[in-house]
Amino acid sequence: MDKELPHSGQGITGTVLGALGIFLFFAAIAAAFLYHSYEADTEDIFSWIVYILVPDALIALAGFGISLKGLLNRERKKLFAVIGCLLNGLLIITLATIFMWYFNRKP
Repeated sequence: MDKELPHSGQGITGTVLGALGIFLFFAAIAAAFLYHSYEADTEDIFSWIVYILVPDALIALAGFGISLKGLLNRERKKLFAVIGCLLNGLLIITLATIFMWYFNRKP
């Protein structure tokens, strides 16, 4: 009889980091809308939001790496590792797009 494989610990950690990163991303968007409702300077809004998104990008990179390591584990289920790679990968692409737009916009 086959032995049931446990879930990958790195995959679970990567998924949790991906969920945390997505939460921080939406918190930054909500903060931008709230901050904008006070009619503050637009430059101040963007610089303030970057302080949230840079750590978010680092969390997403770490989560992607940990999830990728979870995919390479033999003898473990890979469900959470795949979910972690997808969450963190989408977050990295989204944040990279935002950073490229922010740093290439005209003043």
